[in-house]
Amino acid sequence: MSQAQLIVDLDDPVYSLFEVSDIRGVINKLSAVKPYNKNRVEDYLSRLITRGGFSAQEKVIINAAYREYSDKPTDFNIGVSEYSELRLYLANYNYLHYLNRVFTEFTGGLSAKYSYNVNLGLYLNMVDQDAFTPYGFSKEWDGFHIWFGEGMDDLAGENGHLNFTFSSLPQLSYDIIDANVNLKLSRTRRDWGVGQGSLSLSATARPIEAIEGRIKPAPWVDFSFLTGNPGDWSDPIPEQKMLSIHRIEIFPSSWLYLSAWESAVWAKRFELSYLNPAMIYYVGQNISGDFDNIAIGGSFALTASPYFRYYFSLFIDEFINDSWDRFFKTTNNQYAWQTGLKIPLSCLPFSLLTLQYTKIEPYCYTHYLQDHPSYSQQININYANDGENIGYYLPPNSDEFLIKFSFYPAPRVFANIKYRLIRHGDGELADGQIEGDIDDPYVNGVNYDKIMGNKVVKHLFVIGMEVRLR
Repeated sequence: MSQAQLIVDLDDPVYSLFEVSDIRGVINKLSAVKPYNKNRVEDYLSRLITRGGFSAQEKVIINAAYREYSDKPTDFNIGVSEYSELRLYLANYNYLHYLNRVFTEFTGGLSAKYSYNVNLGLYLNMVDQDAFTPYGFSKEWDGFHIWFGEGMDDLAGENGHLNFTFSSLPQLSYDIIDANVNLKLSRTRRDWGVGQGSLSLSATARPIEAIEGRIKPAPWVDFSFLTGNPGDWSDPIPEQKMLSIHRIEIFPSSWLYLSAWESAVWAKRFELSYLNPAMIYYVGQNISGDFDNIAIGGSFALTASPYFRYYFSLFIDEFINDSWDRFFKTTNNQYAWQTGLKIPLSCLPFSLLTLQYTKIEPYCYTHYLQDHPSYSQQININYANDGENIGYYLPPNSDEFLIKFSFYPAPRVFANIKYRLIRHGDGELADGQIEGDIDDPYVNGVNYDKIMGNKVVKHLFVIGMEVRLR
C-alpha cells in the first residue's frame, strides 16, 4: 500500500468503532495517541472482520470500512474535495458563520515505507465566533483573510462579509523498520488522551507543524514523541516558541492501561535537551536553565469488558507544596484533572455513552512572559498555539460535566448528542478575584484563596447534536 503511512483524520468515525470494540474486549491494547496511520487502521479492521460479537448492521459497517481502507491506491494520486459548513445562532440570526473549502491533495509513496501528502485548501468564508457554542470555536484556516478592494485583514476575518483565505496540512511519513517504528513530518490536529478531549494535546487544538515519531518496542509498550512549532500569525514576535511532548503507554493486561507523559513549551533555539525524545525534559531544564514551561502528567484506565471503562488523567503545570491543608486552595498549584466512564450500549450500532468530569484549575496552562538570553523581547510560552489552547478546550478556572451519546447508524454516517454543564470563573485581580484566561498568568507574590477568590462565576448549559456524513 503506497500511502499506508498517511494519517486517518481524527473526525473519521472509525476511531469510535475501535473504541467501542476495545471496551467490549474484541480488540485491545489500542494506543490513546491519535491519529493512526492508514496501515494501522487497516490492520485493526482486518482483525474485527474475523471476530464475533457484532450485530448484523455492525458487520456491514466494519466490512464497508475495511473495503475503504484496504483499497490500494496508485503510487500517485490527485484528489479534490469540497467541504461546506453553516452555523446559525437561533436566538439571533445576525450571528452567522459560513465556510466553504476546496481542498486539493497530491498523495503517493516512493516505496512501501514512504508516503507523502502535499495539499492546499482555499476558503471562502464569513467568520462569526458568536455562532458557535461557548468555547467551541477553532480556526480551520491559516494566516490572514483578504477581500477585493479591502486588502488584507488579520483579525480572523470577522468583518461581516465573505473573505478568501487558505490552509495547508502536509505530511511526510516513513516506516523506518516496519509499522512499529514510524517517523513523520506533518501538520495536523492530534489527540493524545483516553478521555473525551485530552488535557495535554487535544483534537480541539490548532494543527502544529511537527516532527513526530512512534516506537513500539514490545506488544505491551508504545512510545510517542513530538517536537513542533506553535505560533500566532497576528502577533508573531512574542510567539517564537516550540512544543515538545513525549508519552509512554503501557498495557500490562487487557483490562489495564497506564501512561505517563511530559511536555515543554520553550523559546525557539537549538536545544538538544528538548530535541532528544529520550531526554527527561525536567532534567534538561535544570541543565540549561529555568527558561521554559514544563508540565507532567499521566493517565490510567480500567476496563471491565464488555460493560464499561473507567479512566482518570492528570495534568500538572505548577506544583507548590507549602502545606497539605492548603493544597486545594493555593493559587499557584496549577493543574487539571479529568475522570470519566464510557459504557457501550447495544441499542444502536457501536453506540457509546460517555459520562465525564473535567476540572481546569485557575492559571493552569498559563505562563508569565519569559526572558531568554537569545531574545531582546520576552517570549510567551503559555500552553497555546495561535491563541487557542493546546490542551483541553476550556480556559483556566473552569470545570465541565459532559454527557455524550454517540452511535454509528450506517456506513459513512456518524452521529452524537452532547450535554455540557460548564462553570467558568473570570474575575479581576485588582479586586481580589481570580482570573480565567490563558493570557492572564499567575502573578508571583499574589496568593488569593482559590475558593474565596472565585466570586465571578458563570454557568453555561449547552446541548448539541451532530450528524457527520463522509
